[in-house]
Amino acid sequence: MDVLFNNAGIAGVGAVHEIEEDTWDKVVNVNLKGVYLPSKYVIPHMMERRQGSIINMSSCVAEIGLQRRSVYAATKGAVLALTKSMQVDYAPYQIRVNALLPGTILTPFVEGYLRSAYDNPDEALNTIKSRQLSEQLGTPEDVANAALFLASDDSKFILGSPLYVDGGAVFGKMA
Repeated sequence: MDVLFNNAGIAGVGAVHEIEEDTWDKVVNVNLKGVYLPSKYVIPHMMERRQGSIINMSSCVAEIGLQRRSVYAATKGAVLALTKSMQVDYAPYQIRVNALLPGTILTPFVEGYLRSAYDNPDEALNTIKSRQLSEQLGTPEDVANAALFLASDDSKFILGSPLYVDGGAVFGKMA
């Protein structure tokens, strides 16, 4: 095993006072435990070989917050913190641990969400785009290319780092 890509996530919608405890627990179990469990069982093999690259999917929301996504932001922030701690623990074994922090990626899920949650999906899409410096949404290929970079030897000197794939959302126009 050379590369582990921990890509788990569900959203959970609501401010803290609105989220039911079972929803909170489900999001934590998927988003955080979905990184912990694969890592727990793959890392010993990487330690034995003294090499490996682990890529944890966080989110730019971990850095900037997002209205009514408190549990999602909390778990993706925890993934980022976990990534940094894992890097400290496993650097002596030449295992690199980094995080991807994507912004909104135009996927069939996002397209379906826009159609089901908004009266005017095109207007909602334009609002989301306007938050980013690029004024565009990312593509699955954008995230895949970033993951391939972190998995490759081209990133051999990148350890414990967040890699933003967000069209400038973190540094953009969220106000």
